[in-house]
Amino acid sequence: MVSFVIALECFGICLTAIALFLLLNGDGAREQKLLIMIMCGSLVQNIGYLLELTAPTVEAAMTAVSMEKVGSAFTPMCYCWFIYIYCSVAPPKMLLRILGTVSFLSLPTVIFNWHGLFYREIRWVAEADGFYHISLSYGPLYVFFTIAHIIIPYVLCIYILTKAIRERSDRQVNRQYRMILAISALPVLVLTAYVFKLADVFDFTPVTLTISMSMVVIVVWSRRNYDFRHLAAEKVLESMGDGVIALDDHDRLVSYNRAAATIFTDLSAHKLGENIRVVKGFREEMLNNDIPQSFSIREQHYESHSKHIMDENGRYRDA
Repeated sequence: MVSFVIALECFGICLTAIALFLLLNGDGAREQKLLIMIMCGSLVQNIGYLLELTAPTVEAAMTAVSMEKVGSAFTPMCYCWFIYIYCSVAPPKMLLRILGTVSFLSLPTVIFNWHGLFYREIRWVAEADGFYHISLSYGPLYVFFTIAHIIIPYVLCIYILTKAIRERSDRQVNRQYRMILAISALPVLVLTAYVFKLADVFDFTPVTLTISMSMVVIVVWSRRNYDFRHLAAEKVLESMGDGVIALDDHDRLVSYNRAAATIFTDLSAHKLGENIRVVKGFREEMLNNDIPQSFSIREQHYESHSKHIMDENGRYRDA
């Protein structure tokens, strides 16, 4: 069993290296940097657990445990931040910064275990097959640390993904969100099993986390579910004074900027994927390609322009 867990850890470390290689070939956007931080933290955590599994003494094992905690300290928070942006929701910056500060200030106690605040009891246990491992009884700070840097960020992730699935009518987008939700829930289930001693000897949380995060990166990258260049284009559109509405080839809403929502005030009340014709004030002739149309809303005069745009998959979209 020990050999299997070590082999699994080595596999997880290699998978993390592949994910990092994919990420380092990007364009340096903030969301890419968040994913790099997640994978680097996960890499440190898994190397720490691998060292714990192979540690010859309790002192060496405790050093490896401290390395694990340092690696995992900011991973859930960064992942939570990424999920908010992935779902096009403004992150709760103040809350995430507070959680990050709590994790940072807790690290010295995690490393040095002052007065048994983090680990109440540390035992060096021998199994029947000759495998030695650490058995830990947790102190009060462990519970606080776990809630602040693991439970709250992952609860927020699952909440935002569930909300996005409920609010988005586009099937393809929903499929993406459901896949990310399933991947995100897996490390939480494994950690819960370990905390409640359902898996007593081996902690599969680090390798489950790194495999899950690597899957997120690889799925997102290979299927082009998250293109950082598209994010930059969206930010440019958002800053424009002219209203821009993007439609698919069935005249369904794909995206729109803030200026468009100001012109068509009930636009935000409709889900992406709905037909543009349900929007109050939108007229059929506005879809005439390359023919400007004048219209008035609330005594304000505007001119519309419609143009076919081919996306990277060769499909036409209207803007």
